[in-house]
Amino acid sequence: MLYNKNMNNEEAYYYLFDLENSYVEDIISEWRDNKGNPKARQSWRVIPANMLIKEYHYSAKTSLTHDSIIEKFQDIVIENYLKLNINTILFGHSSINPFSNYEIYFPEDFTSEDFDELFEDFEWFAVDEKGNWRISDYGLDKIGGYVIALLEEEDYNKKLAWIDSILNVAHQRSDLASWFVEGGRRTLSALY
Repeated sequence: MLYNKNMNNEEAYYYLFDLENSYVEDIISEWRDNKGNPKARQSWRVIPANMLIKEYHYSAKTSLTHDSIIEKFQDIVIENYLKLNINTILFGHSSINPFSNYEIYFPEDFTSEDFDELFEDFEWFAVDEKGNWRISDYGLDKIGGYVIALLEEEDYNKKLAWIDSILNVAHQRSDLASWFVEGGRRTLSALY
């Protein structure tokens, strides 16, 4: 994933908008390819726990970071934030009408009824290993603000701090951190 390391606020929003469009296409395609397969799950990457713990400890000891590792973390948290946003809209848990928002990804004669039929049973596809829907009514706004700050930041130590802020957003529905880092809250507890 390529991004400008010196983004301003407006560039960060446009970058996320363009990136989200590509993820919408991927999610719709992945869902269509797996519709009817009750064992299929939405593809989802998380930060490996050991890698995160090692980077935190390295940063605490040296006040330095491995820039390439921070970029990997950044890519994962941005991807998962965008997927959460898309899933939340597709599940109908936002003020945005899913069909109206995503109708450009379907043939011209595709109706809202066709859309509803296509995404019938989407909830079993977009779940984590514990059966929780990968959506967030509360956490998205907070994470979104942190993602913009992360994209605007040039200092990799501060990028790590923004990633930490993202990982520590909590909500009552499930272990939100587990959708960003292997082990979720348990891993975050091992960092301190």
